[in-house]
Amino acid sequence: MKAQAVVAIVLASVLLVAVSGTSPGAEVGAPSSPRTAPDFTLPSLAQISLEDFLASKAVVLWFTNLCGGCQAGMARLDELRATFGDSVEVVAISVLGEDEKTVRDAIAKLDVGFPFLIDADGKVTERYAGGYVPDSCPVNNIFFIDRKGTIVETSHYPGLTQDDLEEHVRKLLR
Repeated sequence: MKAQAVVAIVLASVLLVAVSGTSPGAEVGAPSSPRTAPDFTLPSLAQISLEDFLASKAVVLWFTNLCGGCQAGMARLDELRATFGDSVEVVAISVLGEDEKTVRDAIAKLDVGFPFLIDADGKVTERYAGGYVPDSCPVNNIFFIDRKGTIVETSHYPGLTQDDLEEHVRKLLR
């Protein structure tokens, strides 16, 4: 059964690339070629836009499907906010479409202090991470954006250690 699920995910990814004509994350570019972070406005408990933060803070933008690994890593992102105070904001974006209940349940359970946004139609996820394949995380799902709105680095989270996260943020603040 697991083999069938893996085959389905691979086929869905190939189909996504074939239909879009680009590879996932291609619009954003690799960390070696920084690009301007596309602005967006998404609902949370209040309407939030990327632009709301960029004037005064660097942003760690994280796209998540709230799997077990992602939920386990949420505390480290909260710790990152505490370490850097007002100079950085962590913003999480749910890639689960209109599944607002899962997001609210995770926030209540894990008591995180960073904004959690809902990408109901998946368009912001597609612009940044190349779309969402159900039951998977986008390969590049965490974006480190400096105060000028430039994506300085991308990676996969929760595959980063706390030291890695802090080093990426230090680069943003230089």
